[in-house]
Amino acid sequence: MAIFDEALVGLMDIEITAESATIEVVAVHPASTGGGIATALLDHVWPELKARGVATLDAWTREDVPANRWYRSHGFLERYRYLHIHKEWDEDDAGFTSPPGFSPPIRAFLHAPIEREDELRARFRRVYVCRQYVRDIAGS
Repeated sequence: MAIFDEALVGLMDIEITAESATIEVVAVHPASTGGGIATALLDHVWPELKARGVATLDAWTREDVPANRWYRSHGFLERYRYLHIHKEWDEDDAGFTSPPGFSPPIRAFLHAPIEREDELRARFRRVYVCRQYVRDIAGS
């Protein structure tokens, strides 16, 4: 956590498994963005990750331009991407089924391969690219 004037201005939550770790949350108060808080938090956890023998640190994000820029500028490489789709009540139900006696799906949250992006953006209003960023710890 990052505290300034007794106020929480940033936090980073990392899940650590045997040889890898995932940034579950990195957040900086809007009034404090651009001040290096997220970088300081990453710098703070880095020695602990190395000491535990963690080989890689990854993170997942969607179409947040500053977040994507931050990961790339801190040595993270994009490894994988896929789509998050939110089907709303007023969008096409074709291809969706429900058990007998139930209505068609009102809402749905779906994953799809990135190769279907154009097709799915034409059909649904809320389609997002989800990216996995990975940074090598052992070699740094």
